[in-house]
Amino acid sequence: DAAVESAQIINNQLIESDEISEELEEQIEVATSEASDNRDSANIISDSKETDESLIDDEVIEIFLEEVAEVLETLNECLPLWISNSDDKESLAVARRSFHTLKGSGRMVGAQIIGELAWSIEDLLNKVIEGSIKPHPAIFQIVSFSQSCIPTLTEDFREKRASTIETKLIIGRAAELTRGEGYKEEWVPPSVSSEKSEEPKSQALNEDLLE
Repeated sequence: DAAVESAQIINNQLIESDEISEELEEQIEVATSEASDNRDSANIISDSKETDESLIDDEVIEIFLEEVAEVLETLNECLPLWISNSDDKESLAVARRSFHTLKGSGRMVGAQIIGELAWSIEDLLNKVIEGSIKPHPAIFQIVSFSQSCIPTLTEDFREKRASTIETKLIIGRAAELTRGEGYKEEWVPPSVSSEKSEEPKSQALNEDLLE
């Protein structure tokens, strides 16, 4: 029946995503080993643990960033298909798998903000796949907005800076929809809080004044 079919879809997607996570884990282990092997034996004793971890982190981050780019490319393809046709179960399943991958990989490399945001969307899409929640414009909004935040959050992680997006508000909204609440309420997405994001606005304003 529909419930069994939904469960099978989720299970299959989990298997595929777990394979990706296992591949990332193997790459991390290789990067860790290479970072250790490339260091002079005389320096191993004198170098601090923090220096060693920073060498490893650079390798791990690059691997993670490559995977994020691939996942975003997939989301750019499948999300519009599902939003334009909510009966497209295959595109929905691919989208859910993509957020599952971001969750697992994000947590694995320490990008907890990305991991938790991805988990909140994965959980919501699981409910849609199971049929306990029907596709709705409010769901399309939160999923699309979350996807749009990933590049900025990834850059925050790369630069090792505080998150420039208030992800707690996004996660809270996703949790609300997952519970079947808040569908009649208008939700205003949080804005990026970095100074960098305000520069284009100021520039645009100056251009308008000059015209």
